[in-house]
Amino acid sequence: MPYSSPSSVQFAHGFPAYFFVITIILNVCTIIRLHTWWVLNSSTTDSKPHMIVQQLINKTLESPIEALHTSHNGGVGALRSTSSSTSAIGQELCDACQCARNAYCNLCIRQEKIRMWLIIPFYNAIKQIDDAITSIQVQRSCCFVLKNVFIDDHSMDNSSAHVYARKWQDDVVLYTPAHCGPACSKWYGFEYVRRQAKPYEIVVIMDGDDKLSRRDSLEVIWKYHMKLNAWFTYGSMVGRYAEEIGRFPERDFRNSSWVYGHPRTFRAGLLSFLEMPDFLDSDGNFLQKGTERGFIYKFLELCGPRRIQYIREILYRYSTHRRNTVRTVSSELRLKQVARFKGAIPLQEISAIHVILCVFQRREVLPQLFDDLKAQTMSDRLHIHICVNNPELTDYIVNLQEQIKLRVTLHGFGKNTFGFGRFMVAQKLLERYLIDYFVFVDDDQHFPPEFMSELWAERLPQSYIGWFGKRFHGEKYWAKFSPSLAQIKAKSANHIDSFQYVGTGGSIIDASIFLSEEVFNCPLEYRMVEDLWLSHVVAAFGWERKRTLVQPLDRNLSASSTYQHADVRAKKQQLLSWILENNPRF
Repeated sequence: MPYSSPSSVQFAHGFPAYFFVITIILNVCTIIRLHTWWVLNSSTTDSKPHMIVQQLINKTLESPIEALHTSHNGGVGALRSTSSSTSAIGQELCDACQCARNAYCNLCIRQEKIRMWLIIPFYNAIKQIDDAITSIQVQRSCCFVLKNVFIDDHSMDNSSAHVYARKWQDDVVLYTPAHCGPACSKWYGFEYVRRQAKPYEIVVIMDGDDKLSRRDSLEVIWKYHMKLNAWFTYGSMVGRYAEEIGRFPERDFRNSSWVYGHPRTFRAGLLSFLEMPDFLDSDGNFLQKGTERGFIYKFLELCGPRRIQYIREILYRYSTHRRNTVRTVSSELRLKQVARFKGAIPLQEISAIHVILCVFQRREVLPQLFDDLKAQTMSDRLHIHICVNNPELTDYIVNLQEQIKLRVTLHGFGKNTFGFGRFMVAQKLLERYLIDYFVFVDDDQHFPPEFMSELWAERLPQSYIGWFGKRFHGEKYWAKFSPSLAQIKAKSANHIDSFQYVGTGGSIIDASIFLSEEVFNCPLEYRMVEDLWLSHVVAAFGWERKRTLVQPLDRNLSASSTYQHADVRAKKQQLLSWILENNPRF
């Protein structure tokens, strides 16, 4: 009798054990497909492919078909969970991204909340899917949570079995109801992510027959979104069409050369602007070629040039084989389908400016405040968010808003949140809107008509910019500082272009700071001096605290209308002393 090692155990008829394991996996795949068709055929008689896909999407999201769960154990892919965050200054946040000791990690600011969604459509990719999965699982993902969404376009070569065998436990596998092509797969995946993701999260598209060419491809993408506040990126790649990739035009995206190479990435909030016709041809069938044109043109126009980034590093390898649509789709059909989107009416750039302020006692200043905001040269772009710390003012503010016709949203937390309420409102807004910057104002400020437009023009990624601030001379908050108040009002001492501390009233800040839990770790007793706390957090993450010469004008207020000034003075001194002792970047 031949020797059989434990790794080659055989059953009675000589079949190896792994044969039966593979057979079980394939049978489960078949059952899932049969269940999918049963769901569709029992609920609809519409035979239009795109209608069937939409119904399946809805049913899948209501009662998702769970993929087989295979845990990912060890290996380089385990880096995706090797992060340990802390809110204490002077401790290391993240070993995997090699941040410096005794300093905050500038890459980890969003790691607790943000996911990166990798959408991987595939069809009959059994020869390529293993390489694709390997290139994903070796990625350094210490600074974000990677969520993989595989979409099987009704493959007939058991590609799904390979995905099931290698997927991470929390990965998702979806099926199209029939082989509808790459446009159908993308729409299917987009709809799933749209209903799951936060607006600020990142989506990456990677075809299942391609692969990422570097271990840090996703980390590079992450940095472009995080450090440069990108909403859409495209990249450089190896393979066919690589020579056509280049710098994007500043305008008229639809009638300019196609330069948008793989990988294409974008913020999840843009998905809410897509509709199924963006993936259909003029006959109502799913596109077979140029399947990205419909949504990429939209995203480019919605973002505008400032939010688009071309990544020059080669991050992606494009595969060429006999099933590529360039070989299976005629050039005549390709040109026809591309022309459908080139001639469409362009969209307007997302241009809303979110302005946040708090109100508590100063009812008398509100009419003039609303007049000032209405008189801004870009008032049509303003969305005013008011944190109402005194519920008795709610009806009064609503009446003012109806008279002046500004876009105003009121927010309340059932208590006096002091100026810190601005940060709580910002956190809420990021869950709902796609926002890159916030403007903070005080209710005791007067604004010239050009104030908002000039301040908006000075916005910068990873920056906190204000007209009032301090560079301290020693450890006393209320002692001499630079520039002096007289110099600030005179717009002199212009060689001082940065601050240690920035005042919130009349400032603009990169909105992503409010995705960090560190902002909200402020002790309750110091939330009345939120401006100093925010300056501390911004400094701890290595962001710029810059001075602007764009200034509002303060009003003269009675002492009774202000907060308890003596208590504020004491709190600011206590907090500054702690910051100077604990935050080496301040």
